[in-house]
Amino acid sequence: MKAKDGEKGDNMSLPNLGKINYTKPRKLNIQIDNFRGGVNTLVSAPRLEINEAVQAKNLMLVEDGLWTKRWGSDYFGTDAGGSIIDGFAEYRTTAGTRELIIFANGLARKTTNNGVSWTTISGYTPTADNPVCAVQIGNYLYACNGVDSLARYKGTSFSTYTKINAPANLTATRATLSAGDHNYYYEVTAHNEVGETIASTEATEDVNKDRDSWSGSDAIDLAWDAVTGAKYYTVFMGSSSGYCEKLIDVNTNSYSDNGSIAANPYIESPSDNTTSGPLFKRLFVSGNRLWGVDDPHNPWTVYFSGKGNRIGIFSFAYGGGWIELEKGGKAVVKGGIDFQNNPVVFAPTPDGRGAIWQVSLEFNDTYNFWNPTATKITNQISSVSPRSIIQAENDVFFATRKGVYILGNEPNITAPVLRTNEISAKIRDYIAGFSESDIENVCAYYKDGRVFFSTPDRIFYYDRERLAWVKEWTTGVSQFGEHTDSDGNIYFLGGMSTDGYLIKFSENINGDLGVAFETIYLSPRLPVAKDWTKFAKVENSYIRLRNPRGGISFTLLGTEKGKSFSNLLSKTYTPGVSTTGWNWDKWNTFKWDTSSGSPSTFASDSDIRKMRIYKRLRDVQFKVSTTSFMANYIMLGLKATGQMIEVSEPSDWKLS
Repeated sequence: MKAKDGEKGDNMSLPNLGKINYTKPRKLNIQIDNFRGGVNTLVSAPRLEINEAVQAKNLMLVEDGLWTKRWGSDYFGTDAGGSIIDGFAEYRTTAGTRELIIFANGLARKTTNNGVSWTTISGYTPTADNPVCAVQIGNYLYACNGVDSLARYKGTSFSTYTKINAPANLTATRATLSAGDHNYYYEVTAHNEVGETIASTEATEDVNKDRDSWSGSDAIDLAWDAVTGAKYYTVFMGSSSGYCEKLIDVNTNSYSDNGSIAANPYIESPSDNTTSGPLFKRLFVSGNRLWGVDDPHNPWTVYFSGKGNRIGIFSFAYGGGWIELEKGGKAVVKGGIDFQNNPVVFAPTPDGRGAIWQVSLEFNDTYNFWNPTATKITNQISSVSPRSIIQAENDVFFATRKGVYILGNEPNITAPVLRTNEISAKIRDYIAGFSESDIENVCAYYKDGRVFFSTPDRIFYYDRERLAWVKEWTTGVSQFGEHTDSDGNIYFLGGMSTDGYLIKFSENINGDLGVAFETIYLSPRLPVAKDWTKFAKVENSYIRLRNPRGGISFTLLGTEKGKSFSNLLSKTYTPGVSTTGWNWDKWNTFKWDTSSGSPSTFASDSDIRKMRIYKRLRDVQFKVSTTSFMANYIMLGLKATGQMIEVSEPSDWKLS
């Protein structure tokens, strides 16, 4: 039919549909399969990498970087102290058995049956509420706290060193010499088997000859009162008051100085009585010697003992001695550790800086003593928390007011050059929020590739295998340690910060001391597109778990168009449990056995669940949490899917 003018006919031209271009909606797929970035609190949630976490409360990383519920804790044996635990240590007897020794409430107690019973050890009553440091060497366990005399234990009872008095009534008398204008000054100290007293009151005599020109019977005769308990005495001499150098050791309470012996310019008279052992707070072993630091009366002093059968003796005459580091300065020595068979000591300042020193000993053949020297590694950072200074493989970790640092060898340098670097940048603001008391009481321990740190009420750790920080666990200890029982079982222990119990940590324990704790994982806020002004219709959110059990809450958060960031949808997933069996459940009306049992969860290597969302979002955030005692999982992945959409920009974006 022919169309009339102005009308469309049957033979009109139709559009060529084959030439129209259709664009498929772009798919949205946000997926997290790796969490090995750990926790990052330094930047805000929208700036995190996809494998990092805003929060990982009571979680830990396992396998190749997957979150799971952290180890639980329970009491290790019975109450051993009745008050806050001041310290604990394992002691290996000469017979090869192991005892666990605890210091609390002014007593030392031991157990050989994993805390089922505790036996009081006589001979040591450390003043309570002062942290006790104990180390073993030479079959002795040495214990110090900066208040009470140094004590040592060898399997039966503790013994403490008995302090002796400084010599009194020192006199100096001319022999054949006449009065003159050459003045000489003398002091005397007494020694027992442990240390040395302070010097006697100075005695002086003036003579007519310079000491180097004395001859014949020229001399100055010295005498003083004998000291009960003294093994020998040291005479000091100087040509100016207040500055005397070591002259000679003698076995009697008199000496005639005839000028034939030169004074040792390296050794001055001591400023503290160490015959009961120096009153340092921290002990460590290096180079087969005991080293002690943090002496309240001599805060710049580093002490060292002799070796072999002279371990525990801090006198120069027995291979021991001391060195003072920048005496009178702001930096005082608080802690130390053996690193590559050399002692390294930490001297912080009140502002959180300070110095780290490496001490070395060189034998002086002329004067027959070990001469200590110190090299400053850094003058920028140090540790105020001595229990946080620990070695993990080839590095030393330590906590400071500014974060956690490591001390180790400078890479690509042949010579043993030491360097310090901060390792806690990602949680620096978290550590900066600690109180001064929390920082000073941080303790640390290295176990299973993790460097654990604890304040009295929280634990966080650095994962050396995954190079990530994990924080925090809602429990804390005053000290970490390990104990191996007679059956070879190894217990990871902590001292309670509120009572006299030790606690043990294990992956086989649920909760803390029988009480459930909450776990939370919170992901970064992830934009739906690289262009963060774009929106997507998020249709589904998935979670993939291994071996889930208990109630697991899965939440998706996000920003809808025209709305603020909020919780969008939350579901609780309770995995199925097996409640049937041949041994302990009824089958219809017939019961096969009288034995009892409990439900167990189905094991699953890959359990996937999803929530239907159907919302227009420009970013998403995943949250996974648990609160029940038995809840647990290994998180394999999280995912959000949907389609990218074109929408007009929200009106509230416009600046008026």
